[in-house]
Amino acid sequence: MMADTCLNDRTAVIALGASGRLGEVLYHFWPSDMPLLRHSRRRLPGYLTSGLIAPRGSLRRAAQQARAIVCLAGVTPQSTPDHAASFSQNAQIAIAAIKIAHDAGVPRIFLISSAAVYGSSDTTHSEAEAPLPGSAYGRSKYEMEQQADDYAMKLGQPLTILRLGNVVGCDALVGRWRPDCTLDTLPDGSSLRRSYIGPMSFARVLADLCRQPMLPKVINLSMPGTIGMGDLLTVAGLSWRPRNAPDDCVPKVHLCTRRLARHVALPKTLVTAQQMIAEWHLFQRLRHLPEQAYG
Repeated sequence: MMADTCLNDRTAVIALGASGRLGEVLYHFWPSDMPLLRHSRRRLPGYLTSGLIAPRGSLRRAAQQARAIVCLAGVTPQSTPDHAASFSQNAQIAIAAIKIAHDAGVPRIFLISSAAVYGSSDTTHSEAEAPLPGSAYGRSKYEMEQQADDYAMKLGQPLTILRLGNVVGCDALVGRWRPDCTLDTLPDGSSLRRSYIGPMSFARVLADLCRQPMLPKVINLSMPGTIGMGDLLTVAGLSWRPRNAPDDCVPKVHLCTRRLARHVALPKTLVTAQQMIAEWHLFQRLRHLPEQAYG
């Protein structure tokens, strides 16, 4: 395995596939002392424009000065119908991103995976457990992880896979809320609970990980604990109606964050729905500021 290169002479982080909501989050909350270069396949102002399979010179040149590459690109349930043919692109994208990093000698590449790889168990999921995905999306992400790991090992490219929980405002709940929203509720009236992270915290934690010279192969990425889905909507002032949860629903998806806490600072107390939504409100305000406010 290639030893991690000294980061002192490499300053920037490249975010591949950064034209979506997660890329916006990084743009607005990324620390100023670490340059962030955003990439898109589409020609957009301020972005590196290139495909990933045959990257253009600008992307290759930028990679030669990067301390890390974060691959945000991928096919999600929100971007495509739930069928394996589309989701299979996730592995292809990951392989292409790893090759870009290796060819440029980038010290580390991060791939965004998902809590969906853990399947339907409501236990607290640690990185040590064997994934058992139950959905086509979860299976595609786990297949991506396996193929990416094999390819990175073959090349000697340092790789870290981030199994991401829900990022508030970039998720299918708060980020895609509709006035007719309904939520599954349990017999006690509570809504389902999931691991979440606020948008500002997501950018901060990811930037902190990019500063680390040595990291494990897989890390869960969320705040400690879980948040009720209904609590998030209620605090945000977004209406929702309850419906009886089906018998096969998963009451709680909880990502263990002990491994993450060994490498970055996490809150000593559980983050509340109010704190999560405060970060989302700030993100919403920043998104609507004039572009020159960031110049």
